[in-house]
Amino acid sequence: MNLGHSALSADGGRGTVVEGNRIYHCQTGGPYHDTYSTRGLTVRNNYYHDVNTGPFQLLNGVSRTDPYALASLDHVGNTAIATTESPHGLGKDERVIISGAGGADGSLYNGIGRIITAVPARDKFEYTMAGAPSGAAVGAAFGTYDFNGLVTNQHRLASLTRIQGDSGYFAQATSPDLKHGLAVGDWVLISHAGHWDKNHPDYPESSLYNGAFQVTAVIPGSPEKFEYKLPDDPGMDSSDANFVAGYFGRIWQTRHLTIENNVIIYAHAIVLGGETVVGANSEVGGCIFLTKSVPSDSVVKMKSPELRFRSKLPPGEQTEARVMETVAQPADETALAETNGAVAAEEPSPAPSAAELASPE
Repeated sequence: MNLGHSALSADGGRGTVVEGNRIYHCQTGGPYHDTYSTRGLTVRNNYYHDVNTGPFQLLNGVSRTDPYALASLDHVGNTAIATTESPHGLGKDERVIISGAGGADGSLYNGIGRIITAVPARDKFEYTMAGAPSGAAVGAAFGTYDFNGLVTNQHRLASLTRIQGDSGYFAQATSPDLKHGLAVGDWVLISHAGHWDKNHPDYPESSLYNGAFQVTAVIPGSPEKFEYKLPDDPGMDSSDANFVAGYFGRIWQTRHLTIENNVIIYAHAIVLGGETVVGANSEVGGCIFLTKSVPSDSVVKMKSPELRFRSKLPPGEQTEARVMETVAQPADETALAETNGAVAAEEPSPAPSAAELASPE
């Protein structure tokens, strides 16, 4: 009750059932899902009241977390100087989210998509504000901001270790504060990993850790570790003090659902099924409930509903329906006198007969 975002969450498992709940006064009633992999989730027989969105599976997202606290946030003139508690991995001209800054003129520090103007050290970055605050910020935090805001506040990695195998190089990633919930075959997005100085001439390949990768292994007994294959030797890893492990997010996935190229799915449509395929260049109309595959170049629309009438009374008590004529009322007594009390009624629409009302259909 009265939760702003997500009242229920039950993802990350197999065969999960969410039922018998009452959710009141929430933006997202849930179950909400954006982080762990889910193999099966059934939501049934729940009651939602004053809820904007019920079950919500973030189909187009990358998992995110809360912003990370800054060690300090001060300024010189209108240039903000942020110090992080660990190497941040951000680079010049990249963007960042600053939030929660209080203190004197704290609002000058806050902003979404702030452009980094300098990275003087692996735990510092600078950006320009609209004005010069009168003091340092208090309680500020930062988060990643990538792909024009489509990917934000990714989870921080504790380390990345390169491993040379028979088929090439692999990265073993370790998350410090999250059981990642990934399985072999899932996809992750890695960002901001590599040498903290992105222009360092000795490690031009360290950015090979970054990108979208399929998980190749999870480590038994170590729920914070997973591995993925690298395109080549990145030249360094977390054993080097100048290396930054960066961030990761799980790319949302579903099982056994294929949506081919140039498909348009309109609002409130639901597409389900064990092996459902929506063919290329097709359109699925709004409010459609689709559980079967759709051939390419198809349009799926809802047939206009047909209205049927039936009586709620027992058969012996049913009578012909009477239609009350509507008489137009004149605006005042003068208009009534002018019409001499004779006012034409509008022709009513024919009403269904008692026989039609009695029909069970």
